Amino acid sequence: MHKLPPTSIYRLQSLAAAGPRFYQANAFTRRLEVLGMIAATGRTNPKDKTAEYRITEAGWAELDDRYGPSPPALEDS
Repeated sequence: MHKLPPTSIYRLQSLAAAGPRFYQANAFTRRLEVLGMIAATGRTNPKDKTAEYRITEAGWAELDDRYGPSPPALEDS
């Protein structure tokens, strides 16, 4: 488990919950990218100066280490 600031953990959780999202490159994004927990998808938005990122297997593993595996999805009855 890596020592991550709350903002980085929140970013990982957001990507896990909502899928790929656009973020501005900053220290938190760069650190997660260097650690291999997120990866750029290649899509960018020049107007907002943002790039789209997705969570990687290493990111999922980090969340599993911290919080345990995700609960199974609820089935429709």
